Amino acid sequence: MCMDHERIHIETSSVLFRQLPLGSLSKPPTWPSYAPTVSTNDIKNEFISLPDKVVEMGKSLDFPTYGWDNEYGKRVVTVPAFRATKYLITNREYLKFVEAGGYDNNVYWSEEGWSWRCFIKPKHPLFWVKFGDTWKLRTIWELIDMPWDWPVVTNYLESEAYANWRGNGTRLITEAEWHVMRGEISVRGTHKEELLLEEETFPGNTMLRYGSESCVDQFPPSLAGFYDVFGNVWQWTLDHNDGFSGFKIHPLYFDFSTPCFDSRHNIIQGGSYMSTGCQATVFGRFAFRRHFFQHAGIRLAQTITPINKDLYDIRDNPHEITVNHWINTSNRYELPSTLNEYLLYAYGDSKLNLNGYDSLKSTNLFTDSFPLLCAKICGDYIRSNDKKITGLDIGCGVGRSTFELTRFCDSVTGIDSSHSFIQTCNKLKKQGEYPFSYVEEGKIVKKSKATVDPLLDRSRCTFILADVCNLNSDIGTFDVVLCGNLIDRVADPKKCLDTLPQLVNKNGIMVFTSPFTWTEQYTHCSSWLGGYMKDGYEVKTDEVIKSILSPHFEFLKQMDIPMLFKEHNRKYQLCIPQLSVWKRK
Repeated sequence: MCMDHERIHIETSSVLFRQLPLGSLSKPPTWPSYAPTVSTNDIKNEFISLPDKVVEMGKSLDFPTYGWDNEYGKRVVTVPAFRATKYLITNREYLKFVEAGGYDNNVYWSEEGWSWRCFIKPKHPLFWVKFGDTWKLRTIWELIDMPWDWPVVTNYLESEAYANWRGNGTRLITEAEWHVMRGEISVRGTHKEELLLEEETFPGNTMLRYGSESCVDQFPPSLAGFYDVFGNVWQWTLDHNDGFSGFKIHPLYFDFSTPCFDSRHNIIQGGSYMSTGCQATVFGRFAFRRHFFQHAGIRLAQTITPINKDLYDIRDNPHEITVNHWINTSNRYELPSTLNEYLLYAYGDSKLNLNGYDSLKSTNLFTDSFPLLCAKICGDYIRSNDKKITGLDIGCGVGRSTFELTRFCDSVTGIDSSHSFIQTCNKLKKQGEYPFSYVEEGKIVKKSKATVDPLLDRSRCTFILADVCNLNSDIGTFDVVLCGNLIDRVADPKKCLDTLPQLVNKNGIMVFTSPFTWTEQYTHCSSWLGGYMKDGYEVKTDEVIKSILSPHFEFLKQMDIPMLFKEHNRKYQLCIPQLSVWKRK
């Protein structure tokens, strides 16, 4: 892991070097030579059409080499017929966009792209330099005459604008389409055939065969007829970064992938001339913010057959599908809108949440937020006996229950698998408050503020980003554990439950809540703990949970706790999670 992580930093650092003043750099004497700058052919970048095809993406856990966590799992997708450019887009092709005033016409740019363009004010790609009527290219170490047959290097926003400028429904490729363009590649066989893009197996400009980009037609095409599918420059795709079905956070590197599961990072595929290690394998899969620069460029595509859910079998692909664009809906917990909703749910007072509906207030059911109620119930069972009490909040969300547990605990650890939530928790810990907005009606949005009770000692809290199904034993044991509304939002609920006994001290208390909302968006039906029929009998989740926990815990109490989740002023979700209290044997 450490060695491959260093390889990633070598590549990303080379992009930063490329942006430094030339006077600050010195080209190493052993740096590989530059590739030829002029093609011997007349490059005509036509579109190649491909029929519908089913592709399977992902790497199995038993594969005999190291890989990053987002490479593992499985996704099977039926890719509708499409066409894509035979070559990567060259500097020569992109020049036409520059000369046509593409950087000055907002019609080609997304809202995000135009905001970036107005802030940075570029007139051409970052690594192009103009002297009078002459163009030069900035390599990592120096300026050279513009190699027009090399691929252009752009960020995602520029790439998207160029595709829009080309018209006729032209767009960037998808991750699955890139797999189709590879052609048939065996990943079964000898070590060499399985793993690296070795020169004799995958001839291309990767693993520093050259110290620069190369002409887009220099190396042989893939079996499907596309050049530079591997190497030269990475290729931006339309896909947001996410995990395949079965994704698990690496236990030694919690935040390699999940911080980028935020809809703001797009997948890049294929590697570059600087790629080595896992980046230069058939499984390499990385992502960057859309305004970032990497050794990345453009391949264009056009849809031949639009996706029709009634015609195209998506098999075990759990993703919402739009036209050739896969979006992981299970990543809603990284979206800003979800964060705002949870801050309102957790920190909004009854006046804000109930919006003056006295009929709801009169029930006295919604005076306190659900996280606050859960923390209070934990407190009812805590006995200090002059001992320092430690608490654990698994699935802490935006931290309200974690902070409230400090009323009874000397230290509390909050754990969640959402980077957005944990980041917000740490800001609340530091500042005591955090601004958010909520929908009142339609596009009418109001501003508010989440505030931690100033009487609470926020320094007692620690927040950790982790896979709740793969908690490391180093996390320790605790006197009180709150596991709130989590079990039906994980891929392996049985494994999550099996972890709980080792986290709770003898005679310690565990409070467990869940509405048992089973959905295949989060948990494959084969892993549900209940909510299905077996041999003609109903399998109920609470009974299964009791059978799993009873050997390790003494059952103390069970109750229903209402939870109100506000979407807007006149729409609420009413949920009745079951809460059970357990004592460690």
